[in-house]
Amino acid sequence: MKPYLALDIETTGINLEKSQVIQLAAVFVNPGQPDIIYNKIIRRDVLEYGESYALGMNGWIFEQMNNPKDILVESILDARLSWDRFIYECSRLSVGKITVAGKNVAGFDLPILKNNGFSVNSFKHRVIDVGTLYLPDFGYVPTLNEINKLNGREVVSHNALDDCYDVIAAINKKVL
Repeated sequence: MKPYLALDIETTGINLEKSQVIQLAAVFVNPGQPDIIYNKIIRRDVLEYGESYALGMNGWIFEQMNNPKDILVESILDARLSWDRFIYECSRLSVGKITVAGKNVAGFDLPILKNNGFSVNSFKHRVIDVGTLYLPDFGYVPTLNEINKLNGREVVSHNALDDCYDVIAAINKKVL
């Protein structure tokens, strides 16, 4: 299997133009090599947009912004810079553009990242949506929760890093 990047974000809503990224996580998987992990909570001085369900679901992130424990909290500017360094390293190891994997990554995560000023130029235009790998099992494109249940994993936690590992497990179940 070739290298790929499992990617997930947590946001202030689902509006592609207005939602703000508040957690960004990615795991670069290069078979035979240790994973390279990016996991940041993005401190927002001002929330310009928020949907109540998203803000409630991601309440733990706002607690971390004020009392960081395990996850590095960065300003939006610092997060963009550290993301660029991370992506540069992954591109170097991938020897070119990176294949991105996730659930709804092409239609949700990548547009929101781009609208929030994060570079997505190093990614191939094709992505791996794990839901499509499970189409034969379900007869439709399932949610990540449905895939997790089928694979004996916990429900989606809405912690971007945990969700990246759910994506990796789902791919491994189908590909390896």
